[in-house]
Amino acid sequence: MSKFTIPPLIPTPQAANCPTFRPPPVDGTRTVPEFFEFNAEHNPEHPLFIYPDGENGTKTICYPEAWRMIKRTAKIVHGYHKLTEDRYVAQEGIRPKDQPPTVGILAVSDNVSFFSMLVGTMRLGIVPFSISPRNSPVAVAHLISKTHVIQLFVSPDPAMQRLAAESLKLLEKDGIHVDILPMIQYHQVSDASELAMQEDLNMQFDKLELDNTAVMLHSSDGMGLVNITWSCTSGIIMGSYKPSSPPTLATPENYLEAVIATKSSAWFNNPVNIPAMKSLRAIVFSGAPLNKEIGDALVKMGVVLVPFYATTEIGCFSMTIPAKVPHVDEWEYFQITSNLNVEMLPQEGSDDISEATIIDSPYYNPNVLNAATSDGRRVYRTSDLLQQHPRDPTRWRVFGRADDQLMLSTGEKTNPGPLEAILAQDPHIASVLMFGRGRFQNGVLIDPRKEFNFNPKDEQKLIEFRNKIWPTVERLNQFAPAHSRLFKEMIIVADPSKPFEYTPKGTPRRHVVIKAYDPEIEALYKAVTDSSQTGIPAPEKWTESATLVFVRSAVEKVMKRSLRDNDDIFQEGCDSLQATWIKNTILHALRESTNISPHGLPNNFVYSNPTIASLTIFVIKLFLQDVGERNELGEKAQSMVKMLAKYVSGFPAHKPTPGVADAASPDEVVLLTGSTGRLGCHILAQLVARSSVKKVYALNRGASMEDLKERQLAALKTWGLGHVMESEKVTLVVADLAKSDFGIRNGYAEIRESITSVIHNAWRVDFNLALSSFEPLIAGVRNLVNLSLSCSRPTPPPILFTSSVSVVMSQTSSPVPETPIDDVTSAIGTGYGESKWVAENVLFRAAKEAGVRTNVVRIGQLCGDSVSGGWNEKEWVPVLLRGSQVLGAFPQRREAVSWIPVDIAASALLDMLGSNEPVLHLVHPHSVDWSVISDTASQLLGVPSIPYTEWAAKLQEVAKTSAVDRDILKKESCSLSARFLHQRSERRRDGHVVHESGCECVPHFERGEAAEQGGCGKSPTTITIFLASKMASTALLRSSLTKSITPNVARRSLVPFARSNAKFAYVPGGPILRGGVNDPTTFPPPSKTHGSYHWAFERLLSAGLVPLTAAAFVTSGSTAPLLDGLLGVSLVMHSHIGFDAILVDYLHPRKFPVLGPIFKWTLRAVTVGVLAGVYQFNTQDVGLTELIRRVWTA
Repeated sequence: MSKFTIPPLIPTPQAANCPTFRPPPVDGTRTVPEFFEFNAEHNPEHPLFIYPDGENGTKTICYPEAWRMIKRTAKIVHGYHKLTEDRYVAQEGIRPKDQPPTVGILAVSDNVSFFSMLVGTMRLGIVPFSISPRNSPVAVAHLISKTHVIQLFVSPDPAMQRLAAESLKLLEKDGIHVDILPMIQYHQVSDASELAMQEDLNMQFDKLELDNTAVMLHSSDGMGLVNITWSCTSGIIMGSYKPSSPPTLATPENYLEAVIATKSSAWFNNPVNIPAMKSLRAIVFSGAPLNKEIGDALVKMGVVLVPFYATTEIGCFSMTIPAKVPHVDEWEYFQITSNLNVEMLPQEGSDDISEATIIDSPYYNPNVLNAATSDGRRVYRTSDLLQQHPRDPTRWRVFGRADDQLMLSTGEKTNPGPLEAILAQDPHIASVLMFGRGRFQNGVLIDPRKEFNFNPKDEQKLIEFRNKIWPTVERLNQFAPAHSRLFKEMIIVADPSKPFEYTPKGTPRRHVVIKAYDPEIEALYKAVTDSSQTGIPAPEKWTESATLVFVRSAVEKVMKRSLRDNDDIFQEGCDSLQATWIKNTILHALRESTNISPHGLPNNFVYSNPTIASLTIFVIKLFLQDVGERNELGEKAQSMVKMLAKYVSGFPAHKPTPGVADAASPDEVVLLTGSTGRLGCHILAQLVARSSVKKVYALNRGASMEDLKERQLAALKTWGLGHVMESEKVTLVVADLAKSDFGIRNGYAEIRESITSVIHNAWRVDFNLALSSFEPLIAGVRNLVNLSLSCSRPTPPPILFTSSVSVVMSQTSSPVPETPIDDVTSAIGTGYGESKWVAENVLFRAAKEAGVRTNVVRIGQLCGDSVSGGWNEKEWVPVLLRGSQVLGAFPQRREAVSWIPVDIAASALLDMLGSNEPVLHLVHPHSVDWSVISDTASQLLGVPSIPYTEWAAKLQEVAKTSAVDRDILKKESCSLSARFLHQRSERRRDGHVVHESGCECVPHFERGEAAEQGGCGKSPTTITIFLASKMASTALLRSSLTKSITPNVARRSLVPFARSNAKFAYVPGGPILRGGVNDPTTFPPPSKTHGSYHWAFERLLSAGLVPLTAAAFVTSGSTAPLLDGLLGVSLVMHSHIGFDAILVDYLHPRKFPVLGPIFKWTLRAVTVGVLAGVYQFNTQDVGLTELIRRVWTA
């Protein structure tokens, strides 16, 4: 490669519309690490990484934090480098002159840690060389030797440690010694403490030489660097898994969760996400061939696919996202980017196939130059064969390799030449051809020597031949990378009736032969996908010990070595083919010895259970579910009773302090948990609004107070309640209720002595978790009881607990009364409902044995609030709507819906606090038929409403006909909604939750006097909601339970309550409702400065500026004070009126009651200031007229 020269200035239009990113100069004066330093200083708020962070949502790493990580990594690497500096000095004269000291990286690492390692090493001026972990020990040793690596950073997983040790043994035979160092981990470089950040300030770096080697890559392992260089110059944000060691193993489930959490614009491998895919400008695919059938199906559904063609040696060849959408049958073709000087070398015998060649140019110097043109220009020949579009000569698609390299579907490449040469040495083999392009595994097609020919349909002779050549195959596997290894099942033997075609030189015609054997190859891959290790007998009885022995045998037979039960098989080198064999072996045994159907099992259960121990547990659970569901129910009931006993023993005695005021004092101090949820936000807002409430302690989990403040404010703003955070009543507390002092230590005593009541609203909503996962929450309930009993007031503060109708999931009696439920089996079904039952009974026992007043409120379905009508997008109703939009139909149901707006529910809860009734049901007493929902949804979505059975069949058909794993589909929106509806069909709980009076929740509305008058528009329509006959008193009739619900609000919540009772006749035109959020805007009074007056004045002013401006051009050199004054005032007022019109249009005070007036008065202040400035310029300087003349005549 020639000496680096600064190219002509390249335009940088990147991130033109991004307010947080300013592209660094790409004029050839900065190295890649220095780009990150530039961004840390000039783009401090722009994210580099974003990843899902569990319950905390997502976390972003911005450039300042990334730069700190780079510097800390550099510091660690520098320390190791100093230990062997003398050995690096001794290499001088051996290494190439432009290659600084080189360190190797052999690691399975998370993206963030790997990024830090790569860029931090580069910033030191040391060359990082990342070695693919899929290489064999022989290949790793060869690469280390050729690149003069002395230090090798290795990740702690067993597979990499073993690969490094085996490679170093080979090197030691040649007298080469390499130090193994621990791979940099995220926790080592992400310390955000003040001490660590202070140490960062003292770090200094030498200037890097632009001509030196910066990074070393080898084929199939270098495109990750493109993301690093692309991100720091264009501002793209990289989505990633959470940094961890070992890194997260990608599965369809966690990948989809990460994509959704980080809002990545990536392909969701699921039909229910087709609308999301269609909404994207394009989906870019790269790294490996995309299956043509899948690609064709996607583009026919309206998805735009764009190929991204790139190489390690060159980088990106293709235009990333072209402006013109390709035709439906042309998605494989791309245009080559114009900044490369590309020359196509035609291939003999194929007019439309050429090899891509890159010529050295001022704009781009190839990193590798391996040939020269006839006129002496140096070039890089890619060996990639591209096929020209039949009608558009500027577009190409990837055809194959000139050197016959095979690219697997994983993106990894196999160079068949050396491997075929090894096999060809076997005395039984005449010719060998490897295949596997676009597949998950390589295979080999063997033509035996004439004396060993046989019919390959003879299974016994095929096994014997494979065994004869197996020693040679094992020798090949020792040399080949892990992804290129061959298995016996992947060997096809040529049929004598279908002989190989050979060239005059005696070599087989690769493409002709492979095409001729295409049916056999297809049959082989299908057979391998369905194959298993049938030689392992299934257990006679599926006991825990017998199952463990069986699973261990299956894994070890496939892996061909012993493993510990808790070893991760994928970290130990298990690949996709071996995982398929393990899965099929287990399924074969279950199918032969049990009644379990394999069709309902997840296709990726080996990936989800990557150890022998976890696989054993998975199998045992399947078997027990099939043969002992009744025993499982018994075990669940026993677990619930056992956990209840654990948390109801030894309640402390309440010991009030004499002279302390009772809890019924006028000033209320409320402890509220779960204030960041939707219901919690509305409870918090209504507590703040109450004059009787002096203070609210809002306890929530959080990493820090800053984190909690951000989450609370964001949650309140989502529901239009952002003003609540401005109240001095609110005190946020980071707490862990599972700890006896909530983890707040000093603040615990203050809370204990000041609170007058407790509202416990925090609970994890996850129907997939078992009861044991909710134990910390149950411990929190007990700790709240202890808090109440330890209060020094005469009466312990009452506790209100927001429970759920899930505690009666399995209740057989109908209706369900408002009483404590002793029957443990009533809640069995999900860990969520079981945990609520335990929590309820902890409070019942506390009330009975310790005298704490408790209220358990079982809440039904909450819909959008009565103002905005907004739902949480992850709730089942929005998910059902999205899923039905994909399916093109909405389900009809025979059931009643008793939803209640969340803000009304919050008001009701506050009225229930301190009630004498231990149990209350919070559901809408006047339900509506599901048809109201389905009709409205059908109209809004533009899809038909069909019976549920047809809708479910349509959903199942999608799952059957889709190439996507059915288990993934089950986890997604449509199936979640389908299961929910099915459960409601089986149990019908909502319609059976009743009040103490025995009145079931059926459609029924109480109409107050105001409602009767609503039709004449004199007063707002009101709906009085009677929540329980027990509370049919003055407390029940408080104003908080009377809300105005307009038709549009009901429509937004998909519950048109105003039309729910057929006895109210339809009034043409509808009643005129006043006092709600949808009242028509009153006509504003005429203004001399707005409306038609405003525009007339503006036109006159604009017209007057023409002669004033023209006069300035003909004015002599003398000053013109009158003209200066007129021109200055006219320009300022013209600008003021224009900006004022913008504020009226976009920041009207009615919509922005705070921001609008602020900007309006700011504009007035700026206008006054500019007028003063113009006056100073006209009187103390040359004036506007003279300024314009000078500019005009310059």
